Amino acid sequence: CTIKFINDTKYVVKNDDFTIITVEHGKNPCGEKYAYIVYPSEEINNNIEIIENSSTVQAVKNNKLDMAQFVFWGAGQCKNVSVSESCIIIISRDRIAACDPTHKNRIISIKIGEKDYEFDFRGTNGKTIERDK
Repeated sequence: CTIKFINDTKYVVKNDDFTIITVEHGKNPCGEKYAYIVYPSEEINNNIEIIENSSTVQAVKNNKLDMAQFVFWGAGQCKNVSVSESCIIIISRDRIAACDPTHKNRIISIKIGEKDYEFDFRGTNGKTIERDK
């Protein structure tokens, strides 16, 4: 597999079944952050854009597929997307998929641009809900 770090350093690692990657975090990594993306092939994909990588939101966009993925660790906002609770969201051209990773059977409000959506996770047993935009 080929490993490409954000600083464009590339490493090629080959072995039979598994690839083990370790990142030296230094002596005092408190407050540091990094990002990585795992691809299922040896080809490095330059279509992925990191939108945000913070303690409250991790978000990426695949520019080729015009799809964005968000992990919100609580109520918050990232770009033009805001949520009322922690959730995981995938937004494509015409669909929205959301899930409640806490499985607390909540109703989660999601706003994308000027449009409001409500996802009712009560009784879903943690299943992802999809709907048209």
